[in-house]
Amino acid sequence: MGEALRPKMERAPLREVCVTAPRGTASQSVLTVACEQTEVLLFDPISSKHIKTLSEAHEDCVNNIRFLDNRLFATCSDDTTIALWDLRKLNTKVCTLHGHTSWVKNIEYDTNTRLLVTSGFDGNVIIWDTNSDGNMHVLFLHEKSVA
Repeated sequence: MGEALRPKMERAPLREVCVTAPRGTASQSVLTVACEQTEVLLFDPISSKHIKTLSEAHEDCVNNIRFLDNRLFATCSDDTTIALWDLRKLNTKVCTLHGHTSWVKNIEYDTNTRLLVTSGFDGNVIIWDTNSDGNMHVLFLHEKSVA
């Protein structure tokens, strides 16, 4: 990465770096960076140009980023939520998902089934159905067993 990234990344330790290359040319790729603070940074990975900072993407540390397709990506946080974002409209979240009771640390996405899977420090694994008419809901919840 070029020198252009260095000043932005010194603001907070990094948690996750994710790159997407939308169908078409590689010049349309986007590099997203989850910070230990509440920020998500977006860069052009070819030129290292800073595109945008989502300064209050979450209310606590952003832990992970996962692209769902060429334009939609999900972020998860210590604030117990998952947020969905659209690269075409970064001024507002597409939606916020609630279901975890502690820090959400991981996001996975299956492009074939269009299922989003999240896991957190609450010991739960949640499968979110993204196939429904824009309203995501919990398809499966694996809760940590209580002894």
